[in-house]
Parts: sequence; structure tokens; C-alpha cells
Amino acid sequence: MTYETTLPRTIEKRSQNLFPFSLHGDIDWSEKRSSRSVDIALEPSRPTFPLPELVSASSIAYPEMIPVWQQPGLSLVHASELQFRLIEQRYILRRRAEVIGFIKAYLFLAPLLLEAYGKIAEYFGPRTDVVLEVVSDPEAANYRELFILVRTSLTPSEALTLLERFDQEWWLDASEKARCMLNIDVEYI
Repeated sequence: MTYETTLPRTIEKRSQNLFPFSLHGDIDWSEKRSSRSVDIALEPSRPTFPLPELVSASSIAYPEMIPVWQQPGLSLVHASELQFRLIEQRYILRRRAEVIGFIKAYLFLAPLLLEAYGKIAEYFGPRTDVVLEVVSDPEAANYRELFILVRTSLTPSEALTLLERFDQEWWLDASEKARCMLNIDVEYI
């Protein structure tokens, strides 16, 4: 016999003994003695193939709100581009290039800025203008910080009362994520 004649028969013989197995416990295993050895070889006597349950994307339970940039399937580059677009839509950027450069240097601020915008709207109203500005500290050389300035026409006492409540209820805990690179204040118009 030649190689060409034995190979197809070997493949045919092996394929008769192959079963695609399911990982479920629905297979009835029986003992079978191998003709080549005295060991026991296990082989399914009746394989069953349960159909997998089909899952649609709408049937998956997600938390009530997942920020768009944290949803499955987004790359880091795509997520940061999306975050920058959302930041530019929500905030007024003073000296835009400087603000964008600062956020790019400290990317961990982007999700916090988007979260902060929502919280500011809760406390100061949804139509409140919010400004982003990079501020240099005159007392510390080369120290810059990003400021969120909530523009308000409230009286100073009303605005400061709201800001204090905002600080106590959300910002003091959230500010740890800012790593001393972000601050929030009011700006009177």
C-alpha cells in the first residue's frame, strides 16, 4: 500500500469516531475497550447537541446608565475623542487650545469633567453655562490647574450656599479623582 491509499482510509476511519462534544452534562458515557491496549477508552454512546440559547443585545441587562465612552467595543482612542467632543459641547472653553492641551496631558480628568457637568446641572439648573479655564498659580512656578466656573446670576450668598451644598454632597468625595488638578467655583454674571 502506498501513502496515497492509506491516508484517505485513515482519515475516513478517524472521522467515523469523532463527535463534536457539548460542554453540558447531557452526554451518556459508556466504557469501550480499545483493541490496541487494555486501558478503558471512554466514548459517547449517544451524543446530544443542545442548541445554544440565542441572546439579543436588547436582552442583556446593563446598569441604568453607562457613559458612552465606557461601553463595550470602544477603543481608548475613540473613547477619548468622544469625551473631547462631549466636553466641547457642554462647556465653554476659555483659551480652547490651552484647555484641550491640559485635558490631553491629564486624561483622567475627562470622565470627571463629564460627570461634574451633570452634577452641576442638578444643583444649579440644566441651563447653567459652565466654563473651563486653565489657571496658573502666581505663587507656585509652573503650577497650573483646570477650573470649572459655574456662571450664575444668583446673589453671591445664594450661589455660595448652592456651591457649599454641591461640595458637601458630591465634590469633596469626587475631587480625589482629580488629583489636585481640577477645582470648581462660581462666576457671577
